[in-house]
Amino acid sequence: MQTTRRLSRFRIFLVSLLLLSSGSACNGNAVVRDLVPSPRINMESRPERVQLQLTDGIRNDFVVHDEVYASDMEVYGWRKSLEAAFDNGIKPLFAAAGTPSITLQLARTELFFDDSDSASAIATTTHGAANVQAIRIACNLQYQAFLLDEQGNRIGTDIGEVRYASGNWGREDMVRGAVERMYGQIAKNLLTSIPTSGGSEPAPAESAQLAPN
Repeated sequence: MQTTRRLSRFRIFLVSLLLLSSGSACNGNAVVRDLVPSPRINMESRPERVQLQLTDGIRNDFVVHDEVYASDMEVYGWRKSLEAAFDNGIKPLFAAAGTPSITLQLARTELFFDDSDSASAIATTTHGAANVQAIRIACNLQYQAFLLDEQGNRIGTDIGEVRYASGNWGREDMVRGAVERMYGQIAKNLLTSIPTSGGSEPAPAESAQLAPN
């Protein structure tokens, strides 16, 4: 029983350290603002010119209710952060001049954290060996991305999720890493081999048929 209580206090102590290291607002919430991600995209340059379109389903300022850290995370300038990541990672791999012939449309993104990768380990304490939990927190980013041709027809779809864990447990670092990983996955799934528009279906209206963020 005493060992269980000590482990519970130890876990609370670790989560408290996470809160202190992640940057907090005056209300105790963590704040993530105007990130500048720099995705490293593993693909060859392409002759087309590409542009990014964020639909109304992508909010700019919002709050992530976070049970893992026991405090919420306030996100500001999310659309600007996504645009910065696109400009730094995707755009340089395409033609710099001319009319955009393809559009990468982001229709939905959703952030959340979990500690499902945590694992038990044996640690030696002053009271002998004890089974403690090694906490490993990851940032998850779910997304919906579509590729549109010059006429606005949908020629590609990528609905997926990425996970990113940072060694220092800072939420800002994990969110930045998740955005970079998302663009890397989108590039692999949609941009390495761009299909023609023949037989494609019309793209949806900007905010139609989108799940709430």
